[in-house]
Amino acid sequence: MSADDFNKAFKAYENGDYQKAVKLFQQSCDKKDTWSCVSLAAMYANGDGVKQDYAKAAEYFEKACDLGEQMGCENYKRLKK
Repeated sequence: MSADDFNKAFKAYENGDYQKAVKLFQQSCDKKDTWSCVSLAAMYANGDGVKQDYAKAAEYFEKACDLGEQMGCENYKRLKK
């Protein structure tokens, strides 16, 4: 996993290519990139390019939390209330 992988995914997101962003964030999250997991979770929470799904968002926030990202932990707790 490299920062370049995240940057490619984020650039796709910024350009409105949500399908590509979801695919790239998913691949990077699977490789244990915390920010990719957080970004993917946010896409599910907001319905950006995917059907809004709070359960999926919680799943990816939890994964980021398990990988040590505090933002993932905080957002996971908010969704699980």
